[in-house]
Amino acid sequence: MNNLLFEIGCEELPATNLADIFESSSENILEIRLGKILEEKRIDFKRCRVWATPRRLVFLAETVEASQKPKEERIKII
Repeated sequence: MNNLLFEIGCEELPATNLADIFESSSENILEIRLGKILEEKRIDFKRCRVWATPRRLVFLAETVEASQKPKEERIKII
């Protein structure tokens, strides 16, 4: 199991938007969304964390499985 890190450079993000995301509530909106995306893709992880500056977003998923969980589909042909 490894950590997965995405560091994204971007144009200047407004400080008010960053404050809304990181200071308004106890749960970070971006961390919740990152967790949901990984769950939808069937990737197990221990914890998600997100940091931001006006020019950079950092997404970290800790203790990530090396592969997706298998998906089984049954298709009934009539």
